[in-house]
Amino acid sequence: MGDEVVEELAVQVEVAPTLRDRLSIELNTIDNVRADAVVCPQDSEFEGNTLEAELLRNKYGSESFAEARERAHEYIEGLQKIGEKGVKSLPIGYARVTKVSENDLGVRKIVHVSVDTQEVSRGEMLSVAVSNSLREASLDPEI
Repeated sequence: MGDEVVEELAVQVEVAPTLRDRLSIELNTIDNVRADAVVCPQDSEFEGNTLEAELLRNKYGSESFAEARERAHEYIEGLQKIGEKGVKSLPIGYARVTKVSENDLGVRKIVHVSVDTQEVSRGEMLSVAVSNSLREASLDPEI
């Protein structure tokens, strides 16, 4: 074949972090977790009428909850404006991220998620809520 020059090809492979490297779970009361973000179960109207919401509101104030409620109402109004008739509440598992003020636990965000079980089974609701919460958190560069 003659005198062929064969160059060495160096390939750098970066291993993508596994889910374990990116996500850790801490068992504690929701208002005492050290994390970038906490997930707060909300009622279907995002009024903060859950025990978890009350604990977080007492710890971090109500601004995050007011923002979440406002964004939820904007979402419903947007659907109604484009012709979705009969939309009065959020879909199961609707999730949105809001900021919280600086605090001793380092929590920077709350992922608010609707968890009304009237329309679906608890298992289906949890599956959708977890999926949507993780999706919302993954879209935020601070989480």
